[in-house]
Amino acid sequence: FFSQYTYPVFAWAKDQGAIAGFAHMQYLPYAFYPPPDGIPLSLDCCAPLEYPVETALGTSSFLMEDVHGSDSAMQAYYRILNTGFRPGLAASTDYSCNYGEPYGTLLTYVRIPDGNLTYRKWIEGIAKGRTVVSRNAHNEFLDLKVNGTATPGDEIRLPATRPVRVRIEWRSLKEAVGRVELVHDGAVVASQTGAVARGAPVVFEATVDFRQSGWLAARRMDWQNGHQTHTGAVFVIVESKPIRASASDAQFFIQWIDHLISRTSPGGSWGQFFSKDREAAHIRYRAAKTIFERIALEARQQALSLSAKGKFAAR
Repeated sequence: FFSQYTYPVFAWAKDQGAIAGFAHMQYLPYAFYPPPDGIPLSLDCCAPLEYPVETALGTSSFLMEDVHGSDSAMQAYYRILNTGFRPGLAASTDYSCNYGEPYGTLLTYVRIPDGNLTYRKWIEGIAKGRTVVSRNAHNEFLDLKVNGTATPGDEIRLPATRPVRVRIEWRSLKEAVGRVELVHDGAVVASQTGAVARGAPVVFEATVDFRQSGWLAARRMDWQNGHQTHTGAVFVIVESKPIRASASDAQFFIQWIDHLISRTSPGGSWGQFFSKDREAAHIRYRAAKTIFERIALEARQQALSLSAKGKFAAR
């Protein structure tokens, strides 16, 4: 079962005209292990072990939560966005592994810009991040607009540091109370608690300053079960510079890949599963690690530049 690494499967899918991505993101550890928190320490049937590798190398089009989902899937999504990659965000039921809950308990809304739905446009919309995911079936929806028109998957380009305007609308078919949160580069920067009902949405507006390139997303949180709906990201590019929001997240993926290489090497605890193709897999692991090393360096350089500008402006 574990004797084949991911790339050959993704390459086969691409040859068929499909898109491919990583499911089961909710099975990644988060807030359970000591640092580096989030790196899988055990092998099971479902953990998406190679998602940093194939995202960095450009073969993965989306990241997906399924079964019941979890906030650990979103944390993994945030980290990869912070390093400048833009995988689509998706959700699905994974019936019958979800204990037989109905189809569509988890689902993905996809925006089709011209309004003419085809299967090709639908999967391309997932790959481009034009999505909103729901863990509450069709009962609710979260609408995100930045600067009036930009929606998930879109990019806004700013010639210099300046604020952007954000409008979030939470709509529901049922009465509910929850918190709408605005996420900027993985951190909640504004929130509003409200009560919603059919025909009576919660509308939340905010302004966010962008000193460097980054991203925004919206989520609706439940008191006990985390996010119930979550939008894909809107990307904000400042002075044409790439998103390098977190050197520590890039370093996290370097540690992840080092861990993957160590565990799958001869003598490693997962080494017996690679009876063939070990070197081919490790070539891809090392190539992805090199990319994250470059991103970590660029992120540190951007942070130093911003710090210097801040000190100069304070004088």
